Amino acid sequence: MKSNIKIKSTITNIFILFISLFSLNACKFLHSEDKKVAIYYDWNGFVENQIKFLQKQTLSVEKNASINGSTEKQTLKSLKWHKELDLLLQADINKKAFEGLYNVLDSTNAESKYKIYTAKNTSLVVRKLTIITDKNDIITKMNANLISENPLYHSEKQLFASFSNQNGQPKLQEYHYSGKQKMILMKEEQFEIIGKVNEN
Repeated sequence: MKSNIKIKSTITNIFILFISLFSLNACKFLHSEDKKVAIYYDWNGFVENQIKFLQKQTLSVEKNASINGSTEKQTLKSLKWHKELDLLLQADINKKAFEGLYNVLDSTNAESKYKIYTAKNTSLVVRKLTIITDKNDIITKMNANLISENPLYHSEKQLFASFSNQNGQPKLQEYHYSGKQKMILMKEEQFEIIGKVNEN
């Protein structure tokens, strides 16, 4: 029982330290204009649809959580997908306020299509977002680099997610969050969360 409490405490501390503050700083870029637009890839719409899809499935997640080198493992069977994928939602750049602020690169190879968004200035939280799809435009992977900073703290996050193709519907396979945060007068904190989605 004590082990389970310790695991939950570690994961809770990670989200308090690395999501709450980061979300507050990101909001100042999004609050004025948060309307649906069709400027860049609709990552928010994709994640919201993925959450609805996953909620209908019977799934579990094997989660490894590490903060400052201390690692805990657990298997989650009762899942709150909005909480699990909250960081992925923070990678959304499809906002009217961001129009013209990202360079866009499209490339392809024999197996995949790549759409890469790179921020033109360092005031943007999402510095880089990469969406990878198969030849049928079904998303297979995403990764993003996020940096949030002000005079009191500096935070960096790397986000990754991979998806399988389930009868033409992308389905989350794995998500990987890592990063670090340094607050003024405090030691740097580092974290990593890896979640692997399994059928029950």
